[in-house]
Amino acid sequence: MSLRSRLRPMVLGTMLGVAPLLPGPAQADSSTRDRLVRIGIQDGVDSVVFSAATRARIEDTSGRVLGQILPRESWTATRFGKAVRITGEGQDLKIDGPARIVPTGDPPTLVYCGRKWYRGLLEIRPGLVAVNEVPLEDYLYGVVPYEMPSGWPLEALKAQAVAARTYTLANLGAVASRGYDLKPTTDHQVYGGVAKEVASSNRAVDETRGQVLAYNGRLINAYYCSAAGGYTDNAETVWGTAPVPWLQPVPDFDQEAPSYSWQRRLTRREVEAALDKHGVRLGTLLALNPLERGFSNRIKRIELVGAGGSRTVTGERFRYMTGMKSSLFNVAAVPGADGHLEAFAFAGRGHGHGLGLSQWGAKGLGRMGYGHLQILGHYYPGAQLQVAQSAVMPDWGLLARR
Repeated sequence: MSLRSRLRPMVLGTMLGVAPLLPGPAQADSSTRDRLVRIGIQDGVDSVVFSAATRARIEDTSGRVLGQILPRESWTATRFGKAVRITGEGQDLKIDGPARIVPTGDPPTLVYCGRKWYRGLLEIRPGLVAVNEVPLEDYLYGVVPYEMPSGWPLEALKAQAVAARTYTLANLGAVASRGYDLKPTTDHQVYGGVAKEVASSNRAVDETRGQVLAYNGRLINAYYCSAAGGYTDNAETVWGTAPVPWLQPVPDFDQEAPSYSWQRRLTRREVEAALDKHGVRLGTLLALNPLERGFSNRIKRIELVGAGGSRTVTGERFRYMTGMKSSLFNVAAVPGADGHLEAFAFAGRGHGHGLGLSQWGAKGLGRMGYGHLQILGHYYPGAQLQVAQSAVMPDWGLLARR
């Protein structure tokens, strides 16, 4: 029997009897047009090159004008002790606090930083940190096509837009210590500015404007992943937290995903190096023993056995340390010609933590004709659709921030 075939079969079932989310008011929620999101697009760099598509002002946080920028002029910000030095077109400014680059042309106005164009304005903070401040709905224009291909079914894109909007509002201030809300990477959500904006993804944002997911009137943390490998799982399995009502195992419809099933081989030394990088030093590695699995067969706990001792970690922690696509895998030891352990062979399914919306699963359901309310209702059981202004911000004491 092959290693791959020993993975527990995933019974997918059908969508019969699956109810959609209960929709809230159909009108757009104007508050989300005005709600601002701050994205740390550069952090801790030595210099920042920036520009604007139209005329722009350089202001301090009180609104005092410090300089003027002509369209597409190239400016540079560098560290200057605890301050920021901004130079461009014969001007040399030294600013003790944050400096804001505020476009003054007709909207949509664009700013340039890190080789990308963004809606909204730019703030340069001592540190050196570049922050893009942008209205929430405009921010989503730059998230949805980076998180999900814009050629996918519109209803899948709309489900992604609602999940991303909810996740954003539920995580505002996650990096407040650095002066912004979210990172533009998979640490939070991938955000790339205007480069990938197209009609289909912008339409998905517009047609769901203001829609968010809530449970008992509170915003949920709408986690999502690339593909669950046949079945999603729950928070207890993946993160070892208390049960989260809207994160429960459901069949996935991600069979078209490139990572629906995968195999990988790592030498013993490669695994040792990966563990060592994260402070797990056990000497010569002898075995990897899954101890407990969740509903979907994801590894909940795995024992790492070495000549110098053993350590038990969560499957999600092991995935992070070794770069596995998911914690839904089987592993077998591979002996070398001398009979000693040489490598480990992994066979698994899915890509990501396996919680909440599966993006490839949403594509599959969209192609089958299901609407975004049905897709969201399937992957976030028990959640309800509301407009953003009627949903209460989450109590962080009850939620695990990831």
